[in-house]
Amino acid sequence: MIHRIYIASNFSNPHYPAILAALRDAVHVCFDFRSNENISLFGTDGGYVDPDWSSIKFPKEIRNFIVHDSKAVRCYTRDRIALEWCYACVAVCPAGISCRLEVAYAAGMNKQTVIYLGDGVDRGELMWRLADDIVTPRSQSCWSY
Repeated sequence: MIHRIYIASNFSNPHYPAILAALRDAVHVCFDFRSNENISLFGTDGGYVDPDWSSIKFPKEIRNFIVHDSKAVRCYTRDRIALEWCYACVAVCPAGISCRLEVAYAAGMNKQTVIYLGDGVDRGELMWRLADDIVTPRSQSCWSY
């Protein structure tokens, strides 16, 4: 069965391209946050690039950037539309807090959720139990969803 899948991760995750390719090879339709493909479905990321977070030092500055920067707003909107569109969400770890929020949001919408624990994961998260499955490079049972 073909599913629409949101892959949650980050730009620096080395496992992301292989997971994306494996899911597409299994004939799933995947939202790829690294590209602007399917603009007609999701919109554009607006040219968003993570800022140098070390240069934004105060909580008020962080909040203002996240809430008011036009590129950040467009990128967030695109990702939220894709999360609502998907049937399943695969969190490719290691990744940051955004990835964890995305998979938790998907779980809260009763979507299928999978946590992929790739090399480099140095600690677990108790709330990963919210996910429907937790897989490793050796198990990869999520490809059968």
